[in-house]
Amino acid sequence: GEDSEPAPGLPEESAPHPEARRVDVLLSEDGKRLTLRGAEAHRVGWNLEGRILTLDAPGIELAVGGGPFPRGLIEKVEPSLSGKGVAVIFTGGFQRADPLKLRNPDRLVFVLKGDMPLQTFTAEGPEVPDVPGTLKPGPLSTPTLRTPELDVVVLDPGHGGSDVGAKGGGGLFEKDLTLEICKRMATELEKKGIRVLLTRDDDHDMPLASRTSFANSHQADLFVSVHLNASPSPRAMGTETYYHSTEATDQWAGSLAERENTIPGFEPERDGLALVLWDLAQTRYIVESARLAEVIQAKFNELLLVRDRGVRQAPFAVLEGAQMPAVLLEVAFITNPKEQELLASEEFQGRVASTFAAAVMDFKRSHDAPSPTIQNE
Repeated sequence: GEDSEPAPGLPEESAPHPEARRVDVLLSEDGKRLTLRGAEAHRVGWNLEGRILTLDAPGIELAVGGGPFPRGLIEKVEPSLSGKGVAVIFTGGFQRADPLKLRNPDRLVFVLKGDMPLQTFTAEGPEVPDVPGTLKPGPLSTPTLRTPELDVVVLDPGHGGSDVGAKGGGGLFEKDLTLEICKRMATELEKKGIRVLLTRDDDHDMPLASRTSFANSHQADLFVSVHLNASPSPRAMGTETYYHSTEATDQWAGSLAERENTIPGFEPERDGLALVLWDLAQTRYIVESARLAEVIQAKFNELLLVRDRGVRQAPFAVLEGAQMPAVLLEVAFITNPKEQELLASEEFQGRVASTFAAAVMDFKRSHDAPSPTIQNE
């Protein structure tokens, strides 16, 4: 993580929302996600019948934004038949809506699945810019060959070489600590029978596109990019876990992604069509990515004993094109004196590694024996 100004709404600076009885119904630009955001989002009842999703909650105002329609899998939004809620009507290609309950900020996200209108894929998949040392991902139309079990994990130590990442006191660099932590994570996972590969095992420059391509070419079951956070405020502390989205959850997430995506004079120009197609590929894994992020975040909240900074979404370039569940983990703040001291400690690095391994094994149990789709409570 690079330095960035804390945005309103972070856990240590949060305040009650002035419109606590209002829930915003937000529709993503690509029409693949429907987000209910607000302090009482989880009180909104929902019912899906055929191509109609009805949202309703007594005493709560549902404020809809995000037209015009049709948009992606959403044909239109209108008042429900009862007149007290909202009805979301999907296109004929709609297949299902997978709900996710997320925190900080509180929101209920429906990930929409189906055949998107007016979308085509070439047999070769999106063109990937040639970068020295880059391993290109396979065609999007060709699924990677994997065993049913989760048994291969790629860990990506953030930054490296001339890109030192965030800086702490006493000559501490993010690039060095992420490499050491990832090596310890690999050791702990291998003890549990998981094969682990690192995108880099020493200190050298590496393009962001190469990291995801490495995971794709090695047919990984999970991809986790490991970073350390930073803030001008020494009070900022705790863990954040992100999964990919073309839209940032909030200002803080967007600012962090912008800085993580910038390696001056090194990154190639990003092709817009390739990114759109890659985002469609990642949508296949977005539910699993979100669940992996939730599991990791919960474990690290217990480790650091701080208030939950939450799971967020942002357009991280290092996650683009991942053909497996993929998350970016900001372990702790290198700019917080207490957490900086912990991060430099071998004992704490070992605890981080064991905590991460426990999270992966928890996720593996649900991955290898999946539970039924979440139902409305």
